Amino acid sequence: MNHTGWIFMGAIIIYFLPTISAARHPNSTPIFALNLFLGWTVIGWVMAFVWACTAPSIRESSDEIQRDQSALRRNVNSSQRRW
Repeated sequence: MNHTGWIFMGAIIIYFLPTISAARHPNSTPIFALNLFLGWTVIGWVMAFVWACTAPSIRESSDEIQRDQSALRRNVNSSQRRW
């Protein structure tokens, strides 16, 4: 790969750094969209990067757990009715 190719690849990696950082974030898809569409602006890139680096709040996590538990209860109840 020539010098220009390496520079281009480095620029792409830097541009998508917020998306790469958000790989395990629960909001990784919206972070990717923000990075893709507004990352070319410095403010959009910084917003995506900060969002990717912030951990979800405890309330968001507990809400997800409650939704998962409710869905599990519904599935168990519906399967018990079949038997």
